[in-house]
This record gives sequence, structure tokens and C-alpha cells, in this order.
Amino acid sequence: GRFYHYSLNDALKSRFGTHAKALHRLDKETSGLLLCTINPQSERALKVLMQKGAVIKSYYAIVKGKVEKEILIDEPLSTQRHKGGDLCIKSIVCENGKKSRTLLRPIAYHNPTDSSLVSALALTGRTHQIRVHCAFIGHRILGDPLYGANEAHSREYLQNNELPQYTQYFGAPYLCLNAHNLQFHFKGQDYTFTSHFCFDFMPHFAAYFKP
Repeated sequence: GRFYHYSLNDALKSRFGTHAKALHRLDKETSGLLLCTINPQSERALKVLMQKGAVIKSYYAIVKGKVEKEILIDEPLSTQRHKGGDLCIKSIVCENGKKSRTLLRPIAYHNPTDSSLVSALALTGRTHQIRVHCAFIGHRILGDPLYGANEAHSREYLQNNELPQYTQYFGAPYLCLNAHNLQFHFKGQDYTFTSHFCFDFMPHFAAYFKP
């Protein structure tokens, strides 16, 4: 972006040298795992794996409502046609958009809060893909300030990221989307990394996270 604040890439370069960098991105509001590299040789090899879809990235999310079965969401997305000034950062489901596929699997449902813990596998890598797809099928991700939210509240958030009414407006104190797992095969070895972030404001789902 057009800013000069300290970033993850700055931290990587400070610790590992000027060639270190993140190989992909997460939305600013999304927590979890990023695959990073510290030298050009590994960067090239790992980028090839990513282009081939050989780096499996799965997410955990808490969504509104009951997800009763596995759902493959196959809806094309575009970042070019959303109208609304500052909300033009949003992606939209669009017939002429890029092919986008997300696989949702239910893990648990909590009746008192009418919310489901789900696993989301991003089969493509579009901007805000999981967030858009979940909102599109009527299961918005809790804490999402852009998708499935009141647009007036979204504009307030964009003007002030430290919005005091965040939980009141969006249903959770932060976006309940976590890059939970990374799997890939590299230089003859299988790698699996797991995030231990557990959405601690919803302890009823704690049993579904590894210690």
C-alpha cells in the first residue's frame, strides 16, 4: 500500500537479511500462518510449488448460522465492479469475474450463539475470497467489517480501524478467520504447520483446537 509503517517484510529483512520476504499475503484483519523465505533459491522453488497448487492452505473461521454439510462454493469474483467510493476495495461475486472456489467443511455448531466453526480450503487465491464466499451463501464470518455488514458501519471502520463499536457492529471483536494450516513437500520432506490461535472469546469451540 501507499504507506510507510513497519511491516512483516521489514521484520523478516531485519532478522534474516535483505532477501527475506513473505511469499503470499493475508488480509490485514486475518490472523495465522504465512509462508516466508530467506534466500532467492528457496523463493523460486517455493513460488513454483504455490503456482502448481502444491502448497495447501486451509483456514478456520467462525461463521453466522448452522453449516450442516460440506459446501463447495464455485462463484467467480471480481474487484473491478463494486460501486461505492471507499467500498471499492471490496470484491464481489460477478459473472465475468475470475474463477474462484472455496470448500467449506463444518466442524461444530453452537446453538446459543447460532454460530459454526468451519474449515475453509481456498482452492483458488482471490482477494477476500473466503470472506466473500461465506457472506454470499448467507454465512458471513463473524467480525468481518466489510462482507455481510451494514455499509455505513463498514465506512466507519475504514475511517477508524480502532472503532469502539466494532463488536457491536460486526458480531465479534475481530475477524474470525485464521490461516490455520500450511502443508507442502519441499526438498524431499513433508512439512505441516498449524496455527494455535483459538478465537478465545468463544471458549465453547476450544476443544476443536490442538493444544
